[in-house]
Amino acid sequence: DEYVQLCLASLIQWICAKIPSLAANISADLEKLGSSRVKTPVDAAGGGKLKGALAMLPAINALGSAPNLRLMVITPPLIMGLTQWLSAVDTLVFPGQSDFRRGVLGVLEAVTQSEDVILANADAVLHTLLPTLVDLLNSETADTRFICLKMATEILVVAMTQSSLYDPAIRAKEGGPTAETTRRVNELLVKTVLPKCKTLLADKDPVIL
Repeated sequence: DEYVQLCLASLIQWICAKIPSLAANISADLEKLGSSRVKTPVDAAGGGKLKGALAMLPAINALGSAPNLRLMVITPPLIMGLTQWLSAVDTLVFPGQSDFRRGVLGVLEAVTQSEDVILANADAVLHTLLPTLVDLLNSETADTRFICLKMATEILVVAMTQSSLYDPAIRAKEGGPTAETTRRVNELLVKTVLPKCKTLLADKDPVIL
């Protein structure tokens, strides 16, 4: 039993160590799709299968969603990749796009629903992922706006209740990581989120696919 446990632990460690390179390969494939002049019909994209590195996204989603593996799988390189994938969800058309969207949202949910994951990757989450989510509030798709608002709110709730990350009493010219994070969060809220409230409140009930 002890030998089997050691083998399993080594296998899990090996798999998790591969996640950053898999994330990089997925981003590279998306970049190729974005620069390709070949247009895939929307109907074909919806019913097709993910190819190349994109086919590994469901596996990453499954690993990241496992409570016992989440902290090992979700690291800054994966979060950096996730920000790129989010931008491609509504802008690229390719075979397996529906599966890709589900996988990306699954990984995003694994990040935002875990306070431990957010805090362990606070810099990547607050300085990279959160701004991307806020930018996507300008999406033409109501479902995307709803999802991004929900996920951004979950991140903000965690961040703004941690004194090491957010301190509303900090003065404008103070320095340090807490002051920088506080200014970034305030700027996102005041300049982007609040001005979009009227549009967001007017959205119809989302249909999450």
